[in-house]
Amino acid sequence: MYCSSCVTEAIRSEASVHDAQKTARDGSKKVLSGFLRDNMDSATLAFETNNLESDNEKLRQLVEQARVQLGMLRDVKKEWQETLERRKKELGAAKERMVKATTYDDETVEPIVASLEQAAGDLEESVATERRKKMEQLFEIFPLVVAEPGFAPVSTIAGVPLPSDFQSHPENPQYSLALVLISRVVLMSAHYLRIPLPYHLIYDRGEAWIEHHGQLVPVQRRVKNLYINIRALCLAQGVPANVVSKVDFIECLWQLFHSPSLGRPVREAMLDAEMRENKLVMRRAETSATPTMEVLSINQGSTGTTGQGILKTPSKTRKSKEHDEDDDFVLVS
Repeated sequence: MYCSSCVTEAIRSEASVHDAQKTARDGSKKVLSGFLRDNMDSATLAFETNNLESDNEKLRQLVEQARVQLGMLRDVKKEWQETLERRKKELGAAKERMVKATTYDDETVEPIVASLEQAAGDLEESVATERRKKMEQLFEIFPLVVAEPGFAPVSTIAGVPLPSDFQSHPENPQYSLALVLISRVVLMSAHYLRIPLPYHLIYDRGEAWIEHHGQLVPVQRRVKNLYINIRALCLAQGVPANVVSKVDFIECLWQLFHSPSLGRPVREAMLDAEMRENKLVMRRAETSATPTMEVLSINQGSTGTTGQGILKTPSKTRKSKEHDEDDDFVLVS
C-alpha cells in the first residue's frame, strides 16, 4: 500500500504540471490573438489602400476628361470670336456701302435710271408689238365680219354665219361650228395676250368645252360664260367698260381685235380705257367702197382698220403718246 504522503506529493506534482500547461496554453492564445490582430490590421490597411488608389485613378481620368472638354470649349469660343469679328467687319463695310448708296450723285445716277427706264419701255413696246402681230395673224386666219344695217346681212367668222342670238338656235350645226370657232379664237387670244380667263376654256378635236359650276360642259350650253370671257379680254385690252356693256356678242369680239391698246400690259390698257370712255373704234363696212378710216391710238400710234385686218402707221414716241387727245376715237352710231 502506498503511503499518504506519497499520494499527496503526487497530486501536488500533477496539479503543478496542469497549471503549467494551462499557463502555456494561455500564453499561446495571447500570442496567436496578437498575431491575428496584427495581420488583420495589415489586410484592412492594404484593402483600403487599394480602394484609395482606385478612386485616385478615377479622379485622374475625370480631371483629364474635364481638361479635354475645356480645351474643346476654348477652341469653339475662339472660332465664335473670330466669326463675330468677321461679321462686325462685314457689317461695317455694308454700312459704308449703304451710306455711299444713299448719298449718290444725281448727275451720275439719274442718267442710269433713265436708261434703265428707256430699256424697260423699249422691251415692253417690243413685247406689245409681237402680241399685236400674233393677234393680227389670228384675225387673218379667222376673219370676223360684223353685220351692219345696209351692208352685211349676217355676221360671219371665217365665213361661217353667226346668229344675233345663239340661244334661239341651239341645234343649228352651222351656229354650233361658229361657237367652236369663236371659242378657239378666244382661247388663242388669251394665250397670246397672257390674260387668264374667268371661265376655263378647252378646245380639243374640233369641240369646245367651258367651265360651269366646276365642270366642263359644251360651249353651246353656256354661251353666257363664253361671252364673259370675251368681255374680260376686252376690258384687259383697253375697251371701255361702258362700251363693252352696250355692244353685242360679236361686236365685243371685234372691238377686242381692233382695240388701240391691243398687246399692251393690262394696267396700261385699263388706264387707256378710262381716257377713252364711251368711245370705240369706228369701222368701215366690208361692202362699202369708202376709204379706210384711220383711228389714232393713245398708246399704239396711228392705226387704220378695215373688215379684213388692222393697218399700221408709224408709232409715236413714248412721250408724245402721253399727250394724245381723247378725240382719237369716234362713236359708232
